[in-house]
Amino acid sequence: LGTVAAKVPSDAWDRVVLAYEPVWAVGEGATPCAPDEAQRIHTALREYIATTVSREAAEACRITYTGSVNTKNAEGYSVLSEVDGFVVGRAGLDAD
Repeated sequence: LGTVAAKVPSDAWDRVVLAYEPVWAVGEGATPCAPDEAQRIHTALREYIATTVSREAAEACRITYTGSVNTKNAEGYSVLSEVDGFVVGRAGLDAD
């Protein structure tokens, strides 16, 4: 993240979207991260940007969760203050 962050112009952070996906949440039958863990990691990512780039950059960028989001857990991620959205992958193919 540091190498890329150093190359982003200061006025472009509002167009940056980071996606966090834990390795154990990848693929069919994967286990999603608990919402409190997603909040903890997103907070750490935002704080990293604040300390290595700027507070403004940290507030401007979007940090999303992408690990096995589905109809059963989406609400839990949607209420987290540091999670700016989530990506629905394989579950989006289900008609349920």
